[in-house]
Amino acid sequence: MCALVQTSVHRPKLMNLRITLTKEDARNVYFPHHDHLVIDTQITNKRVSRVLVDNGSFANLLFKLTFTAIGLTEVELDSCLAQIYDFNGDSLLQMGKIQLPITLGNDAQNTFKYYTFVVVDCPIAYNVIFGHPALVDFGVVTSIRHLYLKFPCDNDGLGTIWGDQKNAQKCSQVSSRSIFMVREEPLEEEDVAPISQPQPARGMV
Repeated sequence: MCALVQTSVHRPKLMNLRITLTKEDARNVYFPHHDHLVIDTQITNKRVSRVLVDNGSFANLLFKLTFTAIGLTEVELDSCLAQIYDFNGDSLLQMGKIQLPITLGNDAQNTFKYYTFVVVDCPIAYNVIFGHPALVDFGVVTSIRHLYLKFPCDNDGLGTIWGDQKNAQKCSQVSSRSIFMVREEPLEEEDVAPISQPQPARGMV
């Protein structure tokens, strides 16, 4: 069992929110598995699939194909001085950084923040990597065994996003030799889909 305590500075109404992990939470997970936690989530006004939740990544990464599919252009990028390396020690070609709105959850239970992504020109199986900074700021608790994440919502409730185990396995099968799994084919339409009623921006958080 994990307990998440919110300080009064960040969320006054969520000072003692308890998040529990039970066997029931894994009812839709196929065992045994060593799959990554891969989710769908809303970025700007698009629903984006193949989002890797990576507690060990120090940055949030948005890959070029996804950046373009969302409808963004390079003129919207700010310069970024940080150097990004993969697990093999190779430097990745970064295009810049951009701040985008992220909505975790569904219409009933969700939370919203603006967050900075480093845009990287690198073919990969994933569309986005949610790194440690965003997960901390959202107050996320993850369970790789249960393949889900839980988080406090803006309406004082508790939200849950279950991982897409099938997509996680597809990404892993692309290449077993590199942490950045090369994918050469273009994005499919269902990977980045429009949302009919995007949530209005609520300001900077």
